[in-house]
Amino acid sequence: MKFVHAVKAKLRSKTLDPVLTLECKHDLFRYLFRNKGYPSEVPGAIMLNMEDFVRLPLPLSWNYTLNRSGDGYCVEFPIRAKSVLKKSPKDFILDEVGKLVQSPTYIFEQATFYITKNPCSKDSITV
Repeated sequence: MKFVHAVKAKLRSKTLDPVLTLECKHDLFRYLFRNKGYPSEVPGAIMLNMEDFVRLPLPLSWNYTLNRSGDGYCVEFPIRAKSVLKKSPKDFILDEVGKLVQSPTYIFEQATFYITKNPCSKDSITV
């Protein structure tokens, strides 16, 4: 599942950037998180707790990653989430006669999750 892989990669990453962006249909995002979470201070965003992900078939270990010694990182809840429609960037192409023209733009749908990670260990994880 892309979401689990992306979250685990974000937890393993050394970057402090909390932004995780995935392609996601706006309708799917609304279905998954309808009547879940609570409004964020950021317009259009919602704050999600662990129990708000019940409509996703997630493994029990989706919100943490551990190494051989039992140390690792876990997701700090709540997670800020937002579904956005974006317009493709301007691009230029050559037409049939070799003239430079702007290519058509298109709209794409994304879900952005702001995931903060905290150090954890096998003793601090509750299953």
